[in-house]
Amino acid sequence: MGHSQLTRDLIRSPLLAVWGLFLLMMPLYVFPSGLPQPDDAMIVLIAPIAFSVWNGRLNRSSVRILRSLIWFTLWVIVVDLAWVVLLSNWGLDLRYPLFYVFNALVFLIVLILDQKYQDSFKRLTLYCVFVSIIVQTMFALVQRSSSRGTVFFENPNQLGYYALLSACVIALLQPRLKFGRVKAGIGLSCCGYLALASASRAAVAGVAILVMLVMFSSPRVIIIGSLLAIVLFLVGGPVANVDYTMQSRINTPRGDDNLTFFEQRGYDRIWTNKQYLLLGAGEGAKDRFTETTVIKHAEIHSSVGTIFFSYGIVGLILFAVFLWRLIRTADIRTALILIPPLAYTAAHQGLRFTMLWVLLALFASLKPSPQPLRAQAGNHV
Repeated sequence: MGHSQLTRDLIRSPLLAVWGLFLLMMPLYVFPSGLPQPDDAMIVLIAPIAFSVWNGRLNRSSVRILRSLIWFTLWVIVVDLAWVVLLSNWGLDLRYPLFYVFNALVFLIVLILDQKYQDSFKRLTLYCVFVSIIVQTMFALVQRSSSRGTVFFENPNQLGYYALLSACVIALLQPRLKFGRVKAGIGLSCCGYLALASASRAAVAGVAILVMLVMFSSPRVIIIGSLLAIVLFLVGGPVANVDYTMQSRINTPRGDDNLTFFEQRGYDRIWTNKQYLLLGAGEGAKDRFTETTVIKHAEIHSSVGTIFFSYGIVGLILFAVFLWRLIRTADIRTALILIPPLAYTAAHQGLRFTMLWVLLALFASLKPSPQPLRAQAGNHV
């Protein structure tokens, strides 16, 4: 029944097809990181169409979540633009608030499309993520390289993070859509393989945590996935090389191993520049901190660290309110699915990754739906 409804909706609405193309193109990095990619252009096409078919309403829970996200995004804009003016730095620093505006827009688009097409939208999203993971795994299997894999991304961490977020999407939507256990097991196995191929320790750990969480609610999915993984590793070849690459990275000493985790990730910038803690230092002009942090002028390798330092206690509170409203009414099983990606962002800056906001919006769409509220006059978002 679900598949036939999805087919009818795809025929009636090209908007869904464009959304599917957006998801399939998401792993395709053509330009350097930080610049718009081909999938970003799809959002420019999707946004006006989505708003044209939107009735201006969202359910009460979604309105509250969206309102808190918009307040956080507005604070990001204010802080970053204020520092651009104060430092007279009109260069690339202006791109930072654009990242947050873009991803907030994606978040809203997911809520709109989910409200209009409901399970058809979720099913299409799940299928596109599943196909994308399968294609990337097949490509990774034929790559002969002793280095960390990237597939279609620019760097290995992007691949590992995408694999982790895709695994979360599968775990989130599989019970709701009655997605086949065999397919779900295959999808999670492929996500695990891609995380290993990236040799991202945080991504591999995140997928492992997710597998343990899913094991209690969907043991058959994990059993099927585990059997497939065993078969792949018995085959050897590229799969065995992935395992070797991961072990080599774990066992190879790093040049900064004498530093603490917090120094490696740039957290020391926070307590050596306490004057920024209330309102934030913005994300640009990082050369200001070259002499006060071990990582010099590099950005903090942590999402929570970036929010705290760049947007201060005010920004941290606003983002915490957004997360609290996102998870507060979810059941325990659903809420636990967000633990792996949130743990990943403790060691990496993952807030700019669009797939994260797709996952968070899907999470919000699974909330209880009380009486709809108008997300406009009378209920300002």
